[in-house]
Amino acid sequence: VVYRAVQAGLNRDVALKMLSDHAAADPDASARLLAEAEAAGGLKHPNVAPVFACGTHHGRPYFALELLPGGRLDQRLGGSPLPNQPAAERAEHRAVGGD
Repeated sequence: VVYRAVQAGLNRDVALKMLSDHAAADPDASARLLAEAEAAGGLKHPNVAPVFACGTHHGRPYFALELLPGGRLDQRLGGSPLPNQPAAERAEHRAVGGD
């Protein structure tokens, strides 16, 4: 689940990604979320939102990322992921300064 939140201390809007109540009960899901945060935190790329913080709150893992404009990704994609080739082409196009 991703929420719009305000990062305390810095007073900036962030995207806060955390597990749903149901998924938080699964230790494997918690480990995957923290592994995702670690992997994303190690990347520096114009098409990857930077990770600002990572931790747990009341036993639920979370990480905070740059809040990007444009609405929800699932809505922009019409509820379906892009096939691999078009997704790679779009990422490459954006990386070299496209729209």
